[in-house]
Order: sequence, then C-alpha cells, then structure tokens
Amino acid sequence: MSVTRATNRLTALVVVAILVSAIGVFTGNRVVLLAAIAPVSYLLYGQLTALPALDVEICRTVDDTNPPPGSEVTVTLTVTNSGGSTVPKLQIVDGVPAELGVANGSPRRATALRPGESATVTYGVVAKRGTHEFGDTYLNGQGFSSTEQREEGQLATGTTEITCDAAVHDPVERELTHEHVGQVPTDDGGTGTEFYTIREHQHGDPVSRIDWNRYAREGKLTTVEFRERKGAPVVVLVDLRPEVDVARRAIDPPANQLSVYAARRLLDPLFTYGAETGVAFDTGSRTELLPPARGADQKARTTLAFREAVATEWSNNTTTLTRRSGRRATSGHANNRALADGDGTVQRTLESLEEHLPRRTNLILVSPFLDSFPRDVATYLQSFDHVVTVLSPDVTSRDTAGGQVESLDRDMRITRLRRTGVGVISWDPEQPLAEAITRTLEGQL
Repeated sequence: MSVTRATNRLTALVVVAILVSAIGVFTGNRVVLLAAIAPVSYLLYGQLTALPALDVEICRTVDDTNPPPGSEVTVTLTVTNSGGSTVPKLQIVDGVPAELGVANGSPRRATALRPGESATVTYGVVAKRGTHEFGDTYLNGQGFSSTEQREEGQLATGTTEITCDAAVHDPVERELTHEHVGQVPTDDGGTGTEFYTIREHQHGDPVSRIDWNRYAREGKLTTVEFRERKGAPVVVLVDLRPEVDVARRAIDPPANQLSVYAARRLLDPLFTYGAETGVAFDTGSRTELLPPARGADQKARTTLAFREAVATEWSNNTTTLTRRSGRRATSGHANNRALADGDGTVQRTLESLEEHLPRRTNLILVSPFLDSFPRDVATYLQSFDHVVTVLSPDVTSRDTAGGQVESLDRDMRITRLRRTGVGVISWDPEQPLAEAITRTLEGQL
C-alpha cells in the first residue's frame, strides 16, 4: 500500500507563507506581501513536480538458498524504475529476516532512478538453522522539491526465504563410522569369510560348509563356521549443555545450533545406507536416548527427537537415562574408567548411556569441544570397545586475546584426544561440513 505524506519542508513553507502574508496584510507593507511570493511559488513548484505513484520492480537473489549455518549468504536486491517519470530521490530498505544478522554491506541505499534504470543493493547475512522469510522492501520516494514523499512496502520477486538445511554428501557416513562401511566383526558364528570354529553337523547345514577333510579322516560330519560381520549400530550424541550455548559473534548461530545442524545432516546418509541408527542428547540436566533402529519409522522418530531437543519438551519418543550412583559389574578396567568430574554427574550419565548402547556401537559425538566433556565421553565409551568419533564445530575466534587463548585450549584438547586413537574432525562453520570431514580424513589436520 502506498502512502503519500507531506514532508517537514512543505509544512515549514506553508507556515512561512501564511505568516508573511498575514504580516503584510496587517501592516499594509507591500514589500512584506511581495516576500510571501517566494514560499508560495515554491509550493506551486512542488505541486507541479510532485512525484507520481512509484512504479518499480523489485527482484531479490541470493548466492545460496540452502546454506549451512554460520556461512555468509550474499543477498542482491535489484530495483528497476518501470514508470515513465524520474524518481529524483528514492530510499530503499530491504526486509532482512529478523533472525539473521547483517555481516557486511547494508540493506539500505539512497539513489535516483530515471525511467528504465536499475539500482542494486548488496549485503551479506549470516545463516542460522531454520527457514527465514524476507519481509517487504520499504521504498520512500520524493520529487524534485521534496515537499511530498511516497512510502510503500513491496514484496520482491525471486528469493523470498532462506532455508538453512543443506545436506551433507552421502560418503560422509562411510568415513565417520567403522572402516568396513558400517560393519563390525562379532563373536557369533555364521556366514562370512573369516574362520570362526568347527561344530557338530546339524540337519539343514549347507553341504558347502561340511568339513570333508575331517570326514575323510575321522568319519564324522562337522560344519565349518565363519565369523559374521554385522551392520554396526550408529548413535549420534549431541552436546546441548548450557555451557555450549556460545557463538563466535553476536550475529553467528551458537554452538548448540551448529551441533544440531551437523547431527541432522549425518542422519540422512545413515538411513540411506540402511544403518541401524539412533540419537542421543545431553542437556546437562538429563540425557535422552532414542535407541538404534532401521526404517522409515525410525527416521520419523529421529526427526521428532530433534524437534523435542530444540524445544526441550520431551515426550515418550525417547528414553530418559537415569543418573545413578551405581553400575553393573565390569571387567578389570573399571578403575581406568573413573572420571574426575567433581560430583560424579558425568560419570553416572556415561554409565547409564553405556548400559543402553548395543555392543560395539559406532558413536558420533557432536560437540564444540569447549571443555573436557567430549574427551570424557570419548575415552570412557572407547574403553567399552565402542568406536568413537568426535565432530566439533569451531566457535572460537582469534580476533581477541581471550579468543586466541580459548582457541589454543581447544586445539590442545583435540590433540590430546587424537593421541588416544579417537578421531576428531574440527569443522569451521564458514566451510562446508563435508569438506571439513574429507580434509581431516585425508590427513590435512
């Protein structure tokens, strides 16, 4: 809707014209009356050069409509004068989504447009998780005399929203899980290629697995069993503790949002490959687990679990792991698994989590590594023969002295954990996630 308003300049001219004319009439002074001609003439000029209705076309484009969180998206707004009159003064303000911060440039511009001319507004915003809609573009046009202005909001064509939901390349799952593409050896006999044991022949055993050499020597029918390789279950554990609600800059998404984004992007290829997949969330006060499973129903349950994690409203979809002071008996490594975490909260949480994990789980921990929590989780669960990988979004900054110290501390924690044999992938949110994974796995740490 277009609104026409008188400017302060018009109001002042009207006041001056009336005042000077009144003084001239009251005093009978012709010179004063003649002086009133100037503001009156300007008023007439303003009416003759009044700006007609704004006739412009607005088109918005972005360089990436589906960016990863933390990346910078360049927005280009093009305003074209489609009318037959010149717009001497035009102010343009794009409707930037309220949730997104402007990283560089400005969504504002003042310009003049002749018929057929175009003006471009270019600026950058920092992507955050979710779908963000652009608002109307605000226009303020004035004529040559600037006595009136026309204001209107117009919806731009082209890009109207940014969805921060970019997918990771499918090979990511192959690299983050076990080296045998999601499979681990078991202690069960069956089909396979690696010898496991010889047992007495049973009715229904395949003829091809009979040990004919032994039958020739001893006259006994025996069956050869091989070590089975089964699909390794995968659990993605997301660190959502209050301690990681930290952002690199005020306009950047915080670490917990980056972790949720990265975890969700890992799930699609996992389900595509048919992996037995589950998710877990540690909020600091509780740990929620959706046990590994396959299929479309499990994929729908994981989607619901992430929605609940973001809203911190848990339903029956996940299992709340009880924080207990005791644990079942373990092997002789028990003393090596104790954690120095003050009141023992982390220890009890990990004990409860490990009890609910299937044997030899591929666990992917997503955490910004701002404290010792990722190390505690990785080393503890690794001691139970789980395969642990840490995917860590980097929200530290080297722009300040304090940021440099935090960044160095994080690098040292990562280095120490890698020395224990745990794989750690450090991801700079300004780079594609898949690129960070590939670069790390190629040894370019």
